[in-house]
Amino acid sequence: MADLISRQRAGKAFLSLDKNEKPLQPARVSGNTLAAISQTGRLLIFPLDELKVMAKGRGLMILDLAPKDELVGIAVGSGKSFTVTGAGRGGKATTWQVSSKDIAIYRGSRARKGHAIPAKIRPAGLLGQ
Repeated sequence: MADLISRQRAGKAFLSLDKNEKPLQPARVSGNTLAAISQTGRLLIFPLDELKVMAKGRGLMILDLAPKDELVGIAVGSGKSFTVTGAGRGGKATTWQVSSKDIAIYRGSRARKGHAIPAKIRPAGLLGQ
């Protein structure tokens, strides 16, 4: 929070977005493993230690996205399981659980593409346990 203090009376910008970009809802940090999912269903799980604290700049790349893909969810948890939320067939709300045995498939390093999930779901978010 100390980096947000400014001499300017009108305030200080702490987030800059390009056209058609929107911020994600902040994720509660309750563990040491970060999971990120894209709109096309690519999931990447990596240790939270790989994120550096930055005072200035555009930030860090979490997931390597294709040109028309978007990041739709981030969750921080213990790394034992994560739940993908989204829409299934016919737009019906559904979830898909990433079990502890499947976690190894999606583990990688920060800024990688991740792996496609097998579920027929259009991801909208991610929950960590």
